[in-house]
Amino acid sequence: MKTDQRTEETLKKIARIAIANNRRSRFIGFASTSRGVEKWLKDLDHFENYIDKRGAISFGDSRQVHDFLNSKFSMNEVGFAFSTQNEYRKGRFEKIDVIIGDLLGSGNGSFILINKCKTFCLYLGEDVRSNFVWMWKV
Repeated sequence: MKTDQRTEETLKKIARIAIANNRRSRFIGFASTSRGVEKWLKDLDHFENYIDKRGAISFGDSRQVHDFLNSKFSMNEVGFAFSTQNEYRKGRFEKIDVIIGDLLGSGNGSFILINKCKTFCLYLGEDVRSNFVWMWKV
């Protein structure tokens, strides 16, 4: 079954920003179908081997991530989250404060994408000390 277009495009954007070159096309392909999204989810908790850490800001704890986001955004803005946590397994557009409250420090592998004057992409790993943020000009 095909994923909805908005979710597919957002997952592809995450792949272009955060996934290493040698794995990027594979995950872009996964974004098109529900079966592909499930394959992506299978690896999401331990995704550190697939991400492109060049240009990423690494945060060692959840509080640093929260403070960084709070300084950049109004928590009422809407972002996109994709996670192994049940409510986000198919991707979900939600207010940033809800996403952060649900996922930050949860130990669920997650990607979060926030668009503003810059695009912010976050990866939160199963290891709660594994947090990466990429910033891209739109």
